[in-house]
Amino acid sequence: MTDIETKSQALATLDSRLAAGEIGGDEYERLRALLTSGLTPDQCARLGVTQTPAPGTVSGLRMGPSGGQTRMPTIVELELEPGTVLLGQWRIVRELGRGGFGAVYEAEDIKLNRTVAMKVLDPAMVAREELLARFRREVTLMRELAHERIVRVFDYREELSENLALITMEYVGGCSVRGLLALARASK
Repeated sequence: MTDIETKSQALATLDSRLAAGEIGGDEYERLRALLTSGLTPDQCARLGVTQTPAPGTVSGLRMGPSGGQTRMPTIVELELEPGTVLLGQWRIVRELGRGGFGAVYEAEDIKLNRTVAMKVLDPAMVAREELLARFRREVTLMRELAHERIVRVFDYREELSENLALITMEYVGGCSVRGLLALARASK
């Protein structure tokens, strides 16, 4: 196995760990920078990645319109408080959960007058073309699934100028897995 193939597998594993919430965004950035440091632009192109700054350098930056660097906002900094309207269509009701790739909210679809679950991708992930492409593939696959025990995907939207990508899905009321575990422990 070549060094590039090994790095490709390591990057895929790293992406999976982030998506599963096993590691946070800062740890992901640190490990990704270690994996891509020292690669030539040609090697980065073969891997389908953009090179990450080496550890100890300024990361999480992108070029602003004036040529200066601006820091990418994180999902926390989006301030998606209840009442916030995204893309003129969805009003945030409350946060349902958070993970390595972003956060999920209960939202009201203003145009269609229905409650949806809305997954908002972390803006730092939107800025990474390879992660955004993966998110798009996941949406495509989710739309093809149809089963009574799988939530339906309604919409996918992105506004790259605002570092925003989201999907809306069928909202299923109930309690969280954490709540179910607490109930199970309490009934013992």
